[in-house]
Amino acid sequence: MRFLFTLSIFLIFAFAKAQDISLLEQFNGRYDFTLIGNTLNSDENTFGECVILTQSSATLQLNPEDEIEKVFLYWAGSGTGDLEVQLNGNTIAAERTFATIMEEYDFWQGVYFQLPFFSAYADVTSLVKSQGNTNYTLSDLDLTNVIPYYCFNSTNFGGWALLVVYKNENFPLYQLNVYDGLQMVPESISINLDNLNVIDNQNARIGFIAWEGDQGIAVNETLRINGNILSNPPLNPTTNAFNGTNSITGSSTLYNMDLDIYPIENNIAIGDTQARIELTSGQDVIMVNTVITRLNSQLPDATVAAINHLPVCGSRTVDLNITTSNLNSTAILPQNTPVLIRLNGEDIHTFLTSEELAIGASLTQQIELNIDEKFGTSLTFQFVVDPANIVPEINDSNNENTLSFDLVENKLSFTLYDDYTCNRGGFNGIYELDKQTQANNPNPGQTITYHESLQEAINNSNAIDSSTPFSLTEKNKIIYGRIEQHDCFNTSSFLLSIINCPPVIRNFITPNNDGYNDVIDFNEIKNVFPNMEIEIYSRWGQLVWKGNHDFSVWNGFANQGALPTGGGDLPGGTYFYVINLNDENHPEAMKGYLYLSKD
Repeated sequence: MRFLFTLSIFLIFAFAKAQDISLLEQFNGRYDFTLIGNTLNSDENTFGECVILTQSSATLQLNPEDEIEKVFLYWAGSGTGDLEVQLNGNTIAAERTFATIMEEYDFWQGVYFQLPFFSAYADVTSLVKSQGNTNYTLSDLDLTNVIPYYCFNSTNFGGWALLVVYKNENFPLYQLNVYDGLQMVPESISINLDNLNVIDNQNARIGFIAWEGDQGIAVNETLRINGNILSNPPLNPTTNAFNGTNSITGSSTLYNMDLDIYPIENNIAIGDTQARIELTSGQDVIMVNTVITRLNSQLPDATVAAINHLPVCGSRTVDLNITTSNLNSTAILPQNTPVLIRLNGEDIHTFLTSEELAIGASLTQQIELNIDEKFGTSLTFQFVVDPANIVPEINDSNNENTLSFDLVENKLSFTLYDDYTCNRGGFNGIYELDKQTQANNPNPGQTITYHESLQEAINNSNAIDSSTPFSLTEKNKIIYGRIEQHDCFNTSSFLLSIINCPPVIRNFITPNNDGYNDVIDFNEIKNVFPNMEIEIYSRWGQLVWKGNHDFSVWNGFANQGALPTGGGDLPGGTYFYVINLNDENHPEAMKGYLYLSKD
């Protein structure tokens, strides 16, 4: 409450800054609400001493069949705010806060000064669910040091309230809308309530959590909805709606706060989607914190959303999981509700929901679409449930959703070249696969792996370890390569063959039995060329040694011609070899020199 004095030497004027009331949460189903709470004022703030309590209590009493859905705690008072309180011994910190400021002009001093007020909000659902019907005490709301600055114009107050939303399977289907903010009424305010859809006004009602109203002030004080004055006599007369009362308990000593519920059956019409609340007060300061409406809106509320399966690289086929929901509803959504799919602004497909959706239910359907080349690769899908509005709904403005993604183009390619490895005997060979990788010079982020079958390359399984030489045991084998980057891959292949490579001859021998270069071993050659024939000549052209598959190690001794003294031990010097591999791929004889050292 606030007095406006008109004296010859002293005047006070006031106005307020506000936070508009707006929709906080909506409940659709078999729900109802109640309000409990208490003031911290021990008397009307126009009378008695200027004192305030730090705690007060109220009792919650629901029926056994009532199941708590959600509980909102609000507390408010003079000043900038005590934002941490106790509820039944549990610390509650404000999750959201509201503030408003009254500005006063003191003609005596010739200055403006400000009087702030606050409100705070916290979700205490889990606490109240755990304790249920019991006595609730809000404590540690300490405004003791604040209110002396508000007593001169009787705006000192403090209080708290619980808004309890609960459900009961025996209730009709209702839509509850919870709005909050903090709007002050020094003269008049208007609050627009939207998100309504009234199909039956039976048992419609509206509730308020408001602060600072006074029983003794009723100057031009009205509460209207859609232009009609509300009242709940004798507790809330038409001229004094906010007067420190509690409609649930019938109390008229809820000093400087109001927990009021009004029937509005005759003040709201079928088909209404909005309602307008108007408050006027010629003298009393009133702060509206919370508004709750209960309407009979038995309608579905269709929404749609979609996700895309991971796009297949290089494919223009997309698989969409499209979920139609009836979450925020009070009636079933019928089967065969159409869902339109629009791509890049063009309607491309419509399908029907395959079953009816109960309240709170969802249905996911998989739709496969082949995307025409004309749409390119950047795709924006728009999904519209009930595009022609053939199904009456609570809210027709939430029937659309979008999903954007790009098709993945496969630009990966690489070329593997046929190659060979030398026969190490018995058609065994060793091959360095990294030669192929280095020849392709992959970009950063690209990986190349090798596989022994095409299916393994496609599945990226059983990759060959390319960091070690690959052992080949077949004369000809196809090796498959896979290049990959992000979600794309491509494959290629090459023929790897084993061939009989011309042998490399070591041409230095020192037969001194030191374990190094004591002999020239032609065994590696004979394993590849089993029909080989070897001849070694002196520098004068005399044949001194002859070898073959069975005699393939030369140790510096002669086995042909006139053997030197000492059983064929040849003198040091240069010798020449002729090797006939007797292989169709190497018809020409190999020739070279050997040096025999006697040092």
